[in-house]
Amino acid sequence: MLRHFSQLYSKSCRQSCLSFCGYLIAFQMLGFLSSVISPPDVWYQNLQKSHLTPPSDVFPIVWPLLYVCLSTYAWLTWKNKETPFRIKFAFIIQMILNFTWSILFFYLHALWLSLLSIACMILLTIYIIIEEHHEKSSDWVLLVPYLIWISFAFHLTNVIVSLQ
Repeated sequence: MLRHFSQLYSKSCRQSCLSFCGYLIAFQMLGFLSSVISPPDVWYQNLQKSHLTPPSDVFPIVWPLLYVCLSTYAWLTWKNKETPFRIKFAFIIQMILNFTWSILFFYLHALWLSLLSIACMILLTIYIIIEEHHEKSSDWVLLVPYLIWISFAFHLTNVIVSLQ
């Protein structure tokens, strides 16, 4: 009996680990694709920016870490069959906005649209955190670093919009 249980557990554990790794890889690829499609260019270099704008070396460090948090949150959310659809839907919309932000900003140079996009990302993330808290889930904690970063990004984008 015990031997049968350990075999079941190890198979289940392997499946969970593979599933988790799949989420990690998918989110890292999403971030990489977004940066390849619309990297910062001469236009961005010539913009007037906030004095709080971090050096470009910071972004390739911060975003992969944030995508680890986001992919872990997504994995836990989809693994939990009781997570309400509204939370999953809000997360998907938020991630679509996340992906399109750099295209709006760096490729299309649509400053106002990128500001609106990041504002919606913030609101959706706050909504998800509140809903997760109401659901008695602690998974929302994984979204806090992301919320802080995109709030900072909103400030930086807002400064760029106001200085141009």
